[in-house]
Amino acid sequence: MANIKHDHAVTQMALSNLDAWVNSPRVLSMIVCMVVYCVMQGVVDQGGFWVAGIELQLTLPEKLFVKLYNSFYNMGSLLFLVMVSEIPRRIPFQHMMLIRSTRRKWITSQCLYCALMVILTILLLCMTYMLVVFPDSPLGNTFTDNEFIAAGYYEQEDSFIPAYIRSQFTPWSACLISAVPMFFFWYTMVLVILLCSMMGHPMLGPSLYGFILFAPITLLTECLPSWLVLPTDFNSLGAIVSKCVEGGELSHLGEVLIGYLAVDIGLIFILYRIALHTDFAFFDKK
Repeated sequence: MANIKHDHAVTQMALSNLDAWVNSPRVLSMIVCMVVYCVMQGVVDQGGFWVAGIELQLTLPEKLFVKLYNSFYNMGSLLFLVMVSEIPRRIPFQHMMLIRSTRRKWITSQCLYCALMVILTILLLCMTYMLVVFPDSPLGNTFTDNEFIAAGYYEQEDSFIPAYIRSQFTPWSACLISAVPMFFFWYTMVLVILLCSMMGHPMLGPSLYGFILFAPITLLTECLPSWLVLPTDFNSLGAIVSKCVEGGELSHLGEVLIGYLAVDIGLIFILYRIALHTDFAFFDKK
């Protein structure tokens, strides 16, 4: 019974934070921007995709996979960063929750709240994009590339969807597996922002990730050593496997996901340690 009450309190605090987050003016404006961005992506994709001079009309799950495979490109992460630049929200409500709960429960609710923000944002992007492209996209559960290759229109190496995806997954399961790296990249982002806030530097996290997301553009990456990797090399399934040898994509993905788990567990452990000893001050000066 005590565990049930504990879980209920943590969930309620996480949902309360989520409600305040969704209703903040900054997040509402970013939601509008995300919807507009998805509409623009959908309109562009209505023109079809080209492989070896042949136009492909991909199915709905295939089109969604292309977006998730690239983590909705850099713009998706930038819009999300603006949405989560203040974690936790520095309002008196946080102090009230601390009075009525414990520090351990509070930090647990913050970690759950971070996960819910990531999941809801990914769902928003996916659902909006699918609504836009649905009228011109059939609901198929096979890969278009397989049909064109079997008909002899082009070879395996020319395929639009990678061979290791087509051989191991269905279109919908491919969407699911490609969303996992996107989730972990964003979840690590919000944990780092939360950690910096807990250490008394609320602007450090957003500034750090702003630099990380712009690094491939602002830095002369071609001048960097070949062994040096950037965090953005792990922000999507496409980025993770871009330098893999053929046949080793999924094993490398597994190694990266294990690395993400280790980093996130480490961040959560540090957050717990800080939460037990730090002096909380979340009152808004206004």
